[in-house]
Amino acid sequence: MNVAEIRQQLKSMGSFQLEKDLFRYVKIELVHVIKSYNMEQIFQDSEDIYGNPLGTYSVDHYQAGKRIGDPFDMVDSGAFRRGFKVEVLYRKIKITSTTPHLKDMLSNSDGRFDSTHFFGLNDDNYNEFVKEFINPFVIRWYRQKLNL
Repeated sequence: MNVAEIRQQLKSMGSFQLEKDLFRYVKIELVHVIKSYNMEQIFQDSEDIYGNPLGTYSVDHYQAGKRIGDPFDMVDSGAFRRGFKVEVLYRKIKITSTTPHLKDMLSNSDGRFDSTHFFGLNDDNYNEFVKEFINPFVIRWYRQKLNL
């Protein structure tokens, strides 16, 4: 197969099937990876999706075993972490938690958080995820479709 034939085949493929197969792959194989990246951002790095701090413990928002000024680790009751989940919906990846406190957390009604952008990957994690998992999948997919 020459370059012109490959180019013609690529044009005729379109992107719908690739997108469909990619989301199926993410749903079956990569949900745990996305969850791991996002949980590390929140619970270890105490960062939002923009790399900004989630907040720090203060006199008003104190937890036993934490010092005032320590980065927020979001494990007060454990319900947020236990309820953390990633869902793949048609053409969309949803990251959330089933904690009963989520609405209050996102509204930040008590001023506890410096940021409420908890769910999603920061640029570094997103780029690493794409490089390590998405790009290889796309390359394998095209090679398979083109019989290369």
